[in-house]
Amino acid sequence: MNAETSRLLSHDELAMVAALLDLPDVDGVRLRQQITDLRVVGTCGCGCPTVDFRGGPDGLELIADARVAGTDGDAILLFGHDGLLDRLEYVWVGGPPPAIWPSPRMLRKPRRPDPAAEADRDW
Repeated sequence: MNAETSRLLSHDELAMVAALLDLPDVDGVRLRQQITDLRVVGTCGCGCPTVDFRGGPDGLELIADARVAGTDGDAILLFGHDGLLDRLEYVWVGGPPPAIWPSPRMLRKPRRPDPAAEADRDW
């Protein structure tokens, strides 16, 4: 992140965070309560729509992610730190960076990572 700002989330950013947190678990409910207070404090300089909410420390934890339908593997990732939402990131495969968020209807299989499964994964 390099461009600093301080603004409310756009409609598209709010919709993306809400879609990623629309999962039936206790953490999702607690995290959704933070949406109304989120502010964008930084944007990515590459031209993609990635935004920081707190500009927190390194060591962000993946909270939720989803693939974007109709792409070669693009994904939207939501990160946090110490139980607070911190970054909404667009990761794309090939070509120039996307300039806007996809429609939340394009998200496929939003999920919350299972730390146990990640630890057992054979990379």
